[in-house]
Amino acid sequence: MRFLFASVVTLLAGVCQAQHVGHVGPTVPATSKMYECNVLNYGAKADNATDIGPAIKSAFTNCVVKNPNSRLIVPAASNCMKVFNWAFQLDGLITVDYSAYVKGTVAGNALVFQRMNEFELYSSNGKGAIAPLPTASSRILTRALLFQRQGNYLLSTTVLLNGASNWAFQLDGLITVDYSAYVKGTVAGNALVFQRMNEFELYSSNGKGAIQGQGYLYRLRPNQDGRSGWPRLLRVHISSNFSVHDIKLVDAPSFHMVVGEAVNAEIYRITIRGGNQGGLDGVDISGTNYHVHHVEVTNRDECVCVKSPSKQATIENIRCNQSGGTTIGSLKDGSVIENILFQNIENYQVTNAFMLKTYPGGASPGYVKNVVLRNFTNIDVTYNAYITQYWQNSYAAGASNVQLSNITFSDWRGSVNHGGNRGAVVTSAYVSRSGGTTIGSLKDGSVIENILFQNIENYQVTNAFMLKTYPGGASPGYVKNVVLRNFTNIDVTYNAYITQYWQNSYAAGASNVQLSNITFSDWRGSVNHGGNRGAVVVVGSETNPPVNVNVKNFSFWTINGNKVVDRCDSTYGGGSCIKALSSKATPTRYAAVSATATAAPAGWVQPSAPWGIPAYDLYKPIPVPTSTFY
Repeated sequence: MRFLFASVVTLLAGVCQAQHVGHVGPTVPATSKMYECNVLNYGAKADNATDIGPAIKSAFTNCVVKNPNSRLIVPAASNCMKVFNWAFQLDGLITVDYSAYVKGTVAGNALVFQRMNEFELYSSNGKGAIAPLPTASSRILTRALLFQRQGNYLLSTTVLLNGASNWAFQLDGLITVDYSAYVKGTVAGNALVFQRMNEFELYSSNGKGAIQGQGYLYRLRPNQDGRSGWPRLLRVHISSNFSVHDIKLVDAPSFHMVVGEAVNAEIYRITIRGGNQGGLDGVDISGTNYHVHHVEVTNRDECVCVKSPSKQATIENIRCNQSGGTTIGSLKDGSVIENILFQNIENYQVTNAFMLKTYPGGASPGYVKNVVLRNFTNIDVTYNAYITQYWQNSYAAGASNVQLSNITFSDWRGSVNHGGNRGAVVTSAYVSRSGGTTIGSLKDGSVIENILFQNIENYQVTNAFMLKTYPGGASPGYVKNVVLRNFTNIDVTYNAYITQYWQNSYAAGASNVQLSNITFSDWRGSVNHGGNRGAVVVVGSETNPPVNVNVKNFSFWTINGNKVVDRCDSTYGGGSCIKALSSKATPTRYAAVSATATAAPAGWVQPSAPWGIPAYDLYKPIPVPTSTFY
């Protein structure tokens, strides 16, 4: 108990040190920025055709810079929204006026509908027509008509705004990055850049402000020459006392948001939806004293990535979906990462729930220290907690010049794999669509002792828990004093599974891994096919059977079929079909026995499946979300 108390005190001290300090973001709210600089007054048009870039630059130079406490506004084009979701009902006859052509008012086209959405042109009576000769009831068309969907702004030139204080950028409309502008070379590297700002706020007041990158068009290009110049959507660089919040970043050709060398920054309520491949990072950030929270990312690379240099940072309440996960790195020699807190992170079908990656070699000393990672929920992750100091092996081998120290993982829900460890404790884990939680595989001479698994949730995994040893061998080994309690397993292939004949890759003979004192308690859920693989499958050594293996308080039913058949072979203890061993009796082999249930246990309730959305197609448009999680 004294050791546990000391550990808790140490952990709390680490958490207090590893986080942002004091106030971050602007010191006054955007509502105090009373002077309005509306881009519509500087040439912007929400017509999906006019480049908004010059209007933003002009509003910044001629209004923001000259008027402290101002707001640069990109408004929602609500006055034009009436042309969405509409129909043109033509029940009469329209005659095109020949004299209008002579005058030049009708040329090229008579009636044009352009960039419409949710639109229908029809006749309700079957008499609607456009004809060259008039009738008594026809209407004369004397001027060409253009109906054009409005409401979006087009960005056809990179915008760099440099050096201003005490202002805000209010993005309430949708800015679409023009793909043809990249082809022409007028948008490259970045779409929208804010640099050397102070007391600055970039936000949406209506929650609808968004930047659409149309990244799928870049990925459709034939004969691509790599991704050189593919634009990042948003970059904030060398800025202080600022915040970015309540905006959406969609389908970036490259990274979605890059924040570099920030001081006292706050990033929150950001929704990112990107393509399902690497190189499409969500939020990359470096700086001193920053807070990133309530961010939702769907992509296939970094969700939120801490870059060097970073000191005093909190990353919390992050939801990573179909992503690369949260990361630190990649780091080379000379990198500095210090006092970082990750907490309340949810990962669904990500590559790495957390990854710290450094390159080996280099000349300049660097370090990562005082990092706390706590309260992670990981569903169907490829790697759970992953640290590598040989990332890509792209530096010459040698002593690493990035020293790692004081890194704490606590209260995680994720996959674990223990072999040859002593006194390990694994708590609060969530495993999904993976191999599951295991001990092994173990051969002779292996030592596993005093292990606790508890509060584990498994979704569609191969093995909710598996203990696997090889037969044969010369050196004695053992697994003893293992407790597995409070498991919730949903649609698993194997549930509680022990085998001492793993792969049969060692010569048969007396097992030299003795199993004893293993307890399964308080398990519930469903197995995929209970008739083939029941809730309990234990295959003990025929020459050295496991002893004191106990199954208590199990409640399972099958997804497929109408029965659950447990199988027990040469294993002693209690519960299910495991045979009891009388006092002082010698355990001996016995043929497989079974216990069959033909109905769900009384009170059994099928657990619900986890959350998550599918990955987006790389070569199709990604919609701007109309609702967000945070």
